[in-house]
Amino acid sequence: MNPFRTMLCRAAHWNLAALRTVEVSRSIASTARKATSLEVVRGRELEYVPQHFHPRTTSLTQHLHRPVLNGFTTLFTDLTHALTRPGPPPTILELERIMSSYTSLPTEWSRYAHADPSKLYTRNLVLEVPGVFNLLLLAWTPGKSSAIHDHVDSHCVMRILSGSILEKRYAWPSSPSGPSTSKRMQLTSSTTHAADAVAYINDAHGLHSVHNPSAHETAYSLHLYTPPNAAMRGCYTFDESTGERVHVRPGRYDSIGGCQ
Repeated sequence: MNPFRTMLCRAAHWNLAALRTVEVSRSIASTARKATSLEVVRGRELEYVPQHFHPRTTSLTQHLHRPVLNGFTTLFTDLTHALTRPGPPPTILELERIMSSYTSLPTEWSRYAHADPSKLYTRNLVLEVPGVFNLLLLAWTPGKSSAIHDHVDSHCVMRILSGSILEKRYAWPSSPSGPSTSKRMQLTSSTTHAADAVAYINDAHGLHSVHNPSAHETAYSLHLYTPPNAAMRGCYTFDESTGERVHVRPGRYDSIGGCQ
């Protein structure tokens, strides 16, 4: 990495660290909402909006790197406006429409698409407004899958950017908190999402796993989580053969703002 890009990456990390410092003072309970609505808590700290587009930003990253306006950065603006504006929260249909409206161009999102063949998938943080939402770009290694998992009382809208994704949905096990039900989990649906497809899930819809069915091509998908509960509290993964669940603590991102 050249010195100029290193300086940009450090500035981006400092900025995100400052945003998270604000978030630490906030009660986790304030964003632990049930998945029946898109309620989010709005407070003074939510005026901290990512540097890419905040009109009052005067940070180092703004002076050194002014992003080119394109469809991907317009998507950032549209999502942030919908989820932070005064008044009623957006509907699921509105969020799906915003995610669908983007015409996927790899030249616009490739800087965020850090893949690692040694992992099942990578989690690349593209954008976040603390306590409100985060936007992740996931790179799926050929032939690999996520574990069956929940969404911690948040809403997830997934947009396929490139390749295809096989999504399997499961009913909640009868005793997910028990030691082991010794009962195989019930598969409720299996759907292959092609490029440009949009899918939505919350905990009321059940659990799911995500799989890249290609033997050779990496698949890329964009995931909106609101509120970003998993980033703060982790999530639960489930054993398909028994229904037993295990808590997984929040993990490190593979890149932040395009910087590893």
